[in-house]
Amino acid sequence: MKVYFSKEFLTVFLSKPAYNSDVDQFLDLLLSSYSEIQIIQEGASTTEAFANSELRLRYGISGGSRTFSLSDNIEKEIATCSTDCISLYFTSETRDKSLYENPNVIVLNLEDYEGKITQFKKELTFGFILDNLKDWNKLTLSQSSLLKKHLRKLTVLDPYIFSEYYKSGREENIERPFLYILNKIVEEDYLCDLEILTITEEYDHQRKSVVSYARDIRGIMEFLDGVMPSLSSLKVIDNGKSNRSSKFDFHDRNIYSNLFILKVGVGFTEKHSDYTNSEVECYSIFDKWGHDLIRHRKRMVSKYVQTARPKIYN
Repeated sequence: MKVYFSKEFLTVFLSKPAYNSDVDQFLDLLLSSYSEIQIIQEGASTTEAFANSELRLRYGISGGSRTFSLSDNIEKEIATCSTDCISLYFTSETRDKSLYENPNVIVLNLEDYEGKITQFKKELTFGFILDNLKDWNKLTLSQSSLLKKHLRKLTVLDPYIFSEYYKSGREENIERPFLYILNKIVEEDYLCDLEILTITEEYDHQRKSVVSYARDIRGIMEFLDGVMPSLSSLKVIDNGKSNRSSKFDFHDRNIYSNLFILKVGVGFTEKHSDYTNSEVECYSIFDKWGHDLIRHRKRMVSKYVQTARPKIYN
């Protein structure tokens, strides 16, 4: 994650005698404790300015997983940000209005940043117990103003997300539960990149052989291609038993993006027992715990793919 600050915003923020509001406390925590972030301050990129930066000195930003730099054309730099990460831009005034339309940049003005972040936390930090099927109606991420504007890629980690389809071969078992749950997270029209890590084969103990679902995966992808936007990208990463590395255990069911992570132990399915000891939890980048979970999952999936063991269907 990249965090940008204009001169004017920093002047106001750093001059506060205390950080009393929840949002200012979040920003203070982000600067002091978040890992794997890049902090960029507006200003001349000189050795002297770097050495004397009050922001860098106050928060002890000295490299490692928290880097600091200066930019004399900060909005131009933001406009060319990578699509692989989300950027937060704290400013007093946005000169380049096109940044408001950039899905990779969340613009937070001095006059509204507290209200916006409070709303984002309300939308993206929650939990509920899965007592019955109706409880899935409590999942309303697709109504989030933040996600409608900034969610483009979604990664699903669930080995059994397509298990009902494998058993039946019927398309309605892709629509429910997979699309049923997915549509409670994001409206399909907004989704540009969907990545699914799931089993594409498993060991049949009765037959003592490996059962492959490769043909089923192709059928699933053809179906999803028909309902997702025409220019969207779809990828299925194999977590089958014969190709799986013993170093990686993707047991827990998660759905995550650059903005949030959704966790549910029993899996993203409508079908479960009358009583379950499972719950749905959601955390965002505006919680340190959420940020830590997201970067852990992203790093783990990346390392797994780099082993070259899993088959990838796209």
